[in-house]
Amino acid sequence: MAKKSMVVKNQRPAKFSTQAYTRCERCGRPHSVYRKFKLCR
Repeated sequence: MAKKSMVVKNQRPAKFSTQAYTRCERCGRPHSVYRKFKLCR
């Protein structure tokens, strides 16, 4: 599970578009996330 602060930080818009990244909506995992479903494997 990701830290609550990192999940909240990811929900707000990034200052620059290149800083935005996908994060699992269920557990907050930052890597191996399927964009279509917004869930990690």
